[in-house]
Amino acid sequence: MNKEQLAGKRYINLVRCSTDQQTETSIPAQLELLNRFATGHGMIHVDNIVLDGVSGSKPGNRKDIDQLLTRKQSKNDFDVLLVQTEDRLTRGGTQHAMWIQQELIRHGIQIVFACSDAPDGPYANIVRVMKHEAAQQTAISTSLRSTQGYQRALENRHVATCSHSPYGTHRLYCDASDQPLFIIRDNRDGTQDQLNPATRAVIRTYGTVGGNTTEHYRKQKSEKVYLVPGEEREIETVRYIFQRRYKDGIGGRRIAQELNQKGIPAPKGKRWTQRQVDVISENEVYTGRSVANRIASGRFYQRAKGSPQKVELNETILATKKTLPVRLRPPVEWLWQDQPYLHDYLPEPLRTVAANKINVIWTRRCTPNRPKRSYNTKATSAYLLTGLLTAKQDGRLLKGQNCGPKGKTVRYYAHPIARKDPKWVGFPNMTFRADILEPQILQVLQETLHAMPDLRDRINHIVRTELAAQKPQTADTLESWKQQLADISKKITRLIELDEDNPMPEVKAKLKELDEQRRNIEQQMQEVQNTHIAGVGNDVEPIVEAVMQRLKNLAEELPNLPTFQLRQVLAAMTHTMTADMVTREVEITLKLPSVAIKDVKTAISELCLQQHSPSLAA
Repeated sequence: MNKEQLAGKRYINLVRCSTDQQTETSIPAQLELLNRFATGHGMIHVDNIVLDGVSGSKPGNRKDIDQLLTRKQSKNDFDVLLVQTEDRLTRGGTQHAMWIQQELIRHGIQIVFACSDAPDGPYANIVRVMKHEAAQQTAISTSLRSTQGYQRALENRHVATCSHSPYGTHRLYCDASDQPLFIIRDNRDGTQDQLNPATRAVIRTYGTVGGNTTEHYRKQKSEKVYLVPGEEREIETVRYIFQRRYKDGIGGRRIAQELNQKGIPAPKGKRWTQRQVDVISENEVYTGRSVANRIASGRFYQRAKGSPQKVELNETILATKKTLPVRLRPPVEWLWQDQPYLHDYLPEPLRTVAANKINVIWTRRCTPNRPKRSYNTKATSAYLLTGLLTAKQDGRLLKGQNCGPKGKTVRYYAHPIARKDPKWVGFPNMTFRADILEPQILQVLQETLHAMPDLRDRINHIVRTELAAQKPQTADTLESWKQQLADISKKITRLIELDEDNPMPEVKAKLKELDEQRRNIEQQMQEVQNTHIAGVGNDVEPIVEAVMQRLKNLAEELPNLPTFQLRQVLAAMTHTMTADMVTREVEITLKLPSVAIKDVKTAISELCLQQHSPSLAA
């Protein structure tokens, strides 16, 4: 493209570098080349789009094109997108490249490759297609070589199985004969310390606070890497986590709370979270061995013994996902490294117990057809009031939790914020003893069913009201359903005529759907008619007597019901249940359960029994 065609046009530079290590040299070099090209053609500089550390082979990772299109529509302050070569635009293949160029043209943006040797004219796109395919093949070849080399380095211990030293460990660098050279300590602030392997004295420091990894120590090809115990305070924290998790049976959330209460800082100096505790407690490295190739997220190849494995990914994922999904690989493809310096990291028998349980955890995760874990804690929970008891102050549901050491745990109902952060002081009282509160709630329920003075009068009134209103409601409902049946019959007739002239699968599917609707309506009509006949055909008193008898039977059976049935009864009979987090009083409002009337063929509404108990303290 000659100077006259570009002179006076406003341009934006697009520069890209896929690796952080090359960012400091590649990005400035590209900008200098592009600006020199633009100056020579008399163009006007507007802005730079810098993509540092952005892979060109993942189309879903590219948001810059959408931003350019939006800028063109809103500001219209540039005419040309200036790129060094075709592979700097994308390595995602011809489809992605042609889509980019078409979208730019459609929005009035001209794309210019400063160093491309593709000719102008009608055959330019043919040459560019080959260049874009060559750029993608370069990415594929690079992936093949890098995965192959990294696998080889893992097998020869020239790299560790983890990209960062796990919490509580450092890296020991040895020569080819396994003689220790020095230790690298990651300070987690952008710097590294090189330590004497014997005295742990600091030899020198790499990097700067807040800097990136480009200034860190660069391992030599002949050096081998081992993991060794780190700082003493971190070692004690790891041992505490494993002790609480695998000996005391405590979960990650509670361990994180305990660490925060003790004032122990998390790996980056912040508060501990359940996720951080779980990552540490599920890492085999603390038992004396580490694993690689457990997960994969590669675009073209993944590491494997012998030769790299080719990766086949869904095209939609490639085009839309910013990061590729992490895939858990089968255990036969894992690569194990022994870590001899960590064999005594955990004391026995804790080390053996932890190793076995971690193996069970990962084996289960790698089982493709394993039964999904149920997260419905209400189904088998020992807490009768789960989902019913709410805080009066903010309406939040109180949740059950166990407190105390293993074998001596006590059940509580706790405010959800208190469960997450024990230091939160929104209310003076945050918990209610379940073993005290639950029996009192059941006693109130039993006394209400046995001795509420006006219960019969209330039921009698509701039954009479419902029976009086039932007849017109039933007639209106039946008339509506009859009209729906007539409409469905007309549709079926038209579809049958259409299908005779031109049979189509869609018509048969629609006929089946309409026939199903017709059967459902007819079934509902029959049930309503039967209920109406039973309700009208009996006097009010027998219906009331039946309801009273069922409630009496329920009250007598209440102490002997299993936990899951008690929970169902409470859920059916509780209208509201609120706990005052200040006075520790619990107020419950009961209602007539459907179980009491389900065998009585009449539609009785919920009957609220205003039975307040202001002194249920736990």
